[in-house]
Amino acid sequence: MLDLLPADLLLDGKTVVLDDAGRPLLLLFGHRRPTYVAFDLLIADGVDLRPLALSERKAKLVQIANRAEGWIAHTNGVVGEGRALYRTVVDADLEGIVAKNLADAYNPKQTRWHKILNRHYGQRQERAEWFRERR
Repeated sequence: MLDLLPADLLLDGKTVVLDDAGRPLLLLFGHRRPTYVAFDLLIADGVDLRPLALSERKAKLVQIANRAEGWIAHTNGVVGEGRALYRTVVDADLEGIVAKNLADAYNPKQTRWHKILNRHYGQRQERAEWFRERR
């Protein structure tokens, strides 16, 4: 499978295990095949893509994720509908959303993104306990 990916690849993302509805469920770790959800593409074929706009990096990420379908997924952005997306996330009992500017380069020292957490997220306590047990 790795031969489907560009050489010298660096992604920003997280590993999750999905339930039957496609939602991340921490308690399924070790019981189902994990999926890597890529949020951003930082380096591909040895080329540093961080100076590019997020929209350009996302376009390249979609191409890479499509080649590795089934074990790399990518997040789709929702432009201009953040409040509606947040309500959907809360209704689905997901952790939250991240808001980013599509024109921004990737620069951790000048972070301009916002993580908006679901205060009622059902797995918050379970997640804290799960990580505490594995220290």
